[in-house]
Amino acid sequence: MLVSSHVKTVLAWLVYTNVGDVENMRKILSDNFLDQIRPLSLGVPDLTIEPFLARMAANKIKFGIAEPTPDNIIEANNVVTIWTNSNGTTEHGFDWKNEYVIRFKFENDKIVNVYEWVDPTVVLAAFAKEDVVAEAQQYC
Repeated sequence: MLVSSHVKTVLAWLVYTNVGDVENMRKILSDNFLDQIRPLSLGVPDLTIEPFLARMAANKIKFGIAEPTPDNIIEANNVVTIWTNSNGTTEHGFDWKNEYVIRFKFENDKIVNVYEWVDPTVVLAAFAKEDVVAEAQQYC
């Protein structure tokens, strides 16, 4: 299968996200970059490039997004959409697994928009436990 430069960039985004490689991530993002995670019930704000990279650099969550199979990649008109899964561990060791649909929009061969749709139930449950631990630690 012939892999386009946009798909290669998306695969690089996955690797950089997993390892927290801010320096290389910056190289593939447009100056007009916007990261959007949905649904809104997750409470994650839309982030422009600098806040996105700062969040990535400060991330205390062990995280892994799987590389999608070729059947789970769609590309058309400067947009690459993937379906994939991830797993992670919160700062205090609560595990979660999830499925994502992520749309990457390109402008001048750089990612200008990432729109992630995630099932919030698993993530919210793990982070609800995380919040309980954080609150309890205030009193210890």
